[in-house]
Amino acid sequence: AFNADAAVRGLRPGDRIVAVGGTDVASLGDVNLAVEEAKALKRPAVLLFVVTRGGLKTHVTVNFNK
Repeated sequence: AFNADAAVRGLRPGDRIVAVGGTDVASLGDVNLAVEEAKALKRPAVLLFVVTRGGLKTHVTVNFNK
């Protein structure tokens, strides 16, 4: 459901996630690890900091399974 919620919230192929919460990420593995850590801490969502394929900086809140 994380991937589905991310897509619903506007993330698209070519967008680059540069941080999850307060943690900088450089790879998909880093993103997955940060998301799993947030889930382990029972957080209901994560805040992704994104650079879009058009170069805009934005953030996206992604909720975990409800």
